[in-house]
Amino acid sequence: MVVIVRTPTCDHAPDLGFVAGRRTAETFSAASAQIARKDVDAAIALHRTALDTALNDVDAQSYLAGWSRYLGRQTGANDYVNQVRALDPARADRLRTMFATIDQKVSTLLTDALPALSEPGLGIVTLGYALDGDVSMNDILIDRLQQTKAAAQRWPTAPVVVTGGVEQSAPLLRAVLARCRIQRR
Repeated sequence: MVVIVRTPTCDHAPDLGFVAGRRTAETFSAASAQIARKDVDAAIALHRTALDTALNDVDAQSYLAGWSRYLGRQTGANDYVNQVRALDPARADRLRTMFATIDQKVSTLLTDALPALSEPGLGIVTLGYALDGDVSMNDILIDRLQQTKAAAQRWPTAPVVVTGGVEQSAPLLRAVLARCRIQRR
């Protein structure tokens, strides 16, 4: 998508900080669009162009650290964090904390066992799954729903949310799940 806007004209020299800031914001927006398209390399290239306009932009450097890290480019990510540290040590500390949290969560093994948690404040969320071609429930969805039922029996006052599967079959999936819920009570 291309958006064309008319900017106000003035008789004096432009405020270069404003122009640079606007260009940076537009660049961040374009980079976000690339992320939505799953083109991380293109987003990184755009964030680098933001540094051409604003060399000390800790937001651009933070994004570059995160997305470089995502792609496994740890050396580059560390370089960007070090640049952030030179400009904003507190921001660099927050980045390190965020990255450590991500590392810890990613390294946590997933299990189907229900956790030993007390019920207050607990909610149960189940990710839906696409229906099979014949509109029957896939075994993965059935397993998830059985696990949800076990969790709901263990924590009877916890709210339960079951998300839809793929977009196209969402109305049909709702009907199938409702029928399943009625049959399995």
